[in-house]
Amino acid sequence: MVVRDLARVNGLEYRDADRLAKTVPDDLGINIDGALEKSSELREAIRKDATARKIIDQGRIIEGMVRNTGKHACGIIIADRTLTDLVPMCLQEGDRTTQYAKGPVEDLGLLKMDFLGLKNLTVIADAEQFIRRREGQEAFSIEEIPLDDAATLPSSTRAGPPGSSSWSPPACRASAGRSG
Repeated sequence: MVVRDLARVNGLEYRDADRLAKTVPDDLGINIDGALEKSSELREAIRKDATARKIIDQGRIIEGMVRNTGKHACGIIIADRTLTDLVPMCLQEGDRTTQYAKGPVEDLGLLKMDFLGLKNLTVIADAEQFIRRREGQEAFSIEEIPLDDAATLPSSTRAGPPGSSSWSPPACRASAGRSG
């Protein structure tokens, strides 16, 4: 909850900030209005203390906003045009990143892929080995498949039922259907 952060910004001593923060019910996802409704101690604190009232007023303005930034070790956003035309971008530790979290990026219809998933990498490696066992495919390499492979694209753009392609999550299937 924003109370501890705003208490620190407003220069409250730790013990006073802690006392105010502990008047907020420990309910998952509670907002300031919900906390005021449930906690008579919080209502009393803002009635008696102008700084507490200021913190709660400020909290109403900023609650729900992004608190800090981060990046996924191997999350990639895929779009049909330049990302800067679609979402705000920034440099973070030398990497270009979107300024939107995963949810809003997917809500915009962009595809977020996690290439770090060891399970995915294992499935790809196992498939590559399986293909190499077929006669005439001993030198097969997944790296040599062109990104515009004519045999693959039709099946990946059908947006069929779950499990029918590598596009299993609903957002992926919807994106695939729009691209075909």
